Amino acid sequence: MVRNIKHGKSQQGMTYVFFLWFILIYGILLGSYIEVTSTQAKRLKEQDFIYTAELYVKALENYYKDKQTLPTDIKQLLCDGTTYPCKRYLRQLYKDPLTHKTFIYIYDEQNQIIGVKTSAESEIINKKTIDKYNSLEFTIKRSLS
Repeated sequence: MVRNIKHGKSQQGMTYVFFLWFILIYGILLGSYIEVTSTQAKRLKEQDFIYTAELYVKALENYYKDKQTLPTDIKQLLCDGTTYPCKRYLRQLYKDPLTHKTFIYIYDEQNQIIGVKTSAESEIINKKTIDKYNSLEFTIKRSLS
């Protein structure tokens, strides 16, 4: 015969309470982990964006040093077509890492490309003076043109 042992009333719901505390703490830790990794991913995209935009600016500066003029079409940076083998200022037309679309090209009054910018409207993580990405412009130095 099995004997029923009755526990005190204080121990009947303790497992349930411990389980609820475990779920609460696990949820808090998981939420903070997701926030940290999300911010880290945004910072990496921001660094890729800056690096890619600077590639375009360096290519424009090198094109200007060689030709004493700026390109009117971005494809002129891929192959200038005047020499054999053609000189490449960019290996390919890179997409904007923030939007995965093409960059917006900035033109001067002679319809020459002087820089690039993005169409992303999100806020900058490490903002100092500029709040949004689409207000950032990467252009060549004004002393060149």
